[in-house]
Amino acid sequence: MLPELSIPRFAPEVEREFQTSYYVRVRPTLRLVSGVLAITLAAYLWFGLYHTVPFISVFNTPYLVFCLLLYGLTYMPWFGKVWQSATVGLACVASAVMLFWMASSLIATPSQQTDAEAAGIILHLFFLLQTCVLMVGLAALRLPFRPTIVLQSGVAAVGICVVMFVLSPGANSLDAGVRFAEPVLLILLGVALAAFIQEQLSRGAFEANRNSLLLQAQEHRMRVESEKMLHVLNGAIGGIVHDLGNPLTNVQVGSELVDNLLRDNTIDKETLLKLNDTVRSGAQMLNFLRLSLIEQSRVLEGKAVPVELKPVSVQTVVEVGTRFQKPRFSHGHTLSFEEQDFTINADEMKMVTVLMNLIGNALKYSDGQVRIAWKRYEDMLLLAVLDEGQAGYGLTPEQAARLFTPFGRLETHAGIEGTGLGLLSVQKIVEAHGGEVWIEGLQNGTHESGHFSTTGGNYPTMLCAPFRTAFALTCPLAE
Repeated sequence: MLPELSIPRFAPEVEREFQTSYYVRVRPTLRLVSGVLAITLAAYLWFGLYHTVPFISVFNTPYLVFCLLLYGLTYMPWFGKVWQSATVGLACVASAVMLFWMASSLIATPSQQTDAEAAGIILHLFFLLQTCVLMVGLAALRLPFRPTIVLQSGVAAVGICVVMFVLSPGANSLDAGVRFAEPVLLILLGVALAAFIQEQLSRGAFEANRNSLLLQAQEHRMRVESEKMLHVLNGAIGGIVHDLGNPLTNVQVGSELVDNLLRDNTIDKETLLKLNDTVRSGAQMLNFLRLSLIEQSRVLEGKAVPVELKPVSVQTVVEVGTRFQKPRFSHGHTLSFEEQDFTINADEMKMVTVLMNLIGNALKYSDGQVRIAWKRYEDMLLLAVLDEGQAGYGLTPEQAARLFTPFGRLETHAGIEGTGLGLLSVQKIVEAHGGEVWIEGLQNGTHESGHFSTTGGNYPTMLCAPFRTAFALTCPLAE
């Protein structure tokens, strides 16, 4: 199978990243090559000045200036953005001056050969050798493929022009140019092939290294997400244990009291009924918690939520959901709700878990009073749980957008137990009823800012002062 004969190109942002990293890798080479060449050319210049071959010092001077200039520019912070075009431009100018100056110096220097033809051949060979050495030297600058082609083609073209119009003017200029071009083009082909392979390898290494870094970054993100999920899971376990404590206490205390009364033979019907209500209430709470955990597991598995729709009183649903959140009322909260009752078409147990979640969140994550409000809207019931927010601030649009997502919790709530799945399960249950759930709030969390809503429908607002956040939903009314 033939190898890929093209240089891979990256997206613009990645290409800029590659060019920057390539210059960082090549910069030490540029300094080394330009420094060594400058020292060599300076020595060559000194040799020419003091050993009766002055033309050597003359035509090497432009190349020496180029090397010194390039060496100095590599220490300029801005040079990395223009190094390719600047190097090609400076090298072309220096090469043109050098080759024309060399040809003029060679012609002006008296030949030691008495045979004019032999002298011409030696002159052409010397010029060809110097041109090839110049091209190979420029190849050591490690320019990418395209700039290399431009630079080497420019040097070759200048060399051919010098041979045709300076060294061999007249009728034989074309033949002299062709003879000169043959070895120069071979050098050009070799240098271009080396630059092509070098850039292919550089781009391949860059892409492999970048993919490796991206993979490491992805693994790091996954590890961080896993740690966050483990933290959430730990908090969820703590929340579940805390929520199970109250109903289990009711069941256990009620059972122990019944046992004691039976042993003392002092039981009466009224006391027994009260104890039975306590035990039943605890058992119901355990059942609702079990159902809530089942719905949250359905959310994680992506399963549909089954519902059995029956006519049920909204006031009953709210009262049951509120009763099971009574242990949270001791944190300085007051809770109120509407007196007007409506009959909704709902799965009672699952709608109770919805209210338990929304009321529980309002009591856990806010200060002051909480209100459950509802009203009729067309053939739907609009219901909202309103709270005053924390420390005088409600939810902002950015915070609201994160809540109906798996494990979507706010940083300010990190120290409070919760699974990060409650609101998502609320959304799935409400949608299974044919309704919608959304958040209403204030743009910067205060009453001085504008109102926002995450709903896609055109519902009347449920948010009113002094409340700053409302979790609202729709549910179908019974016919």
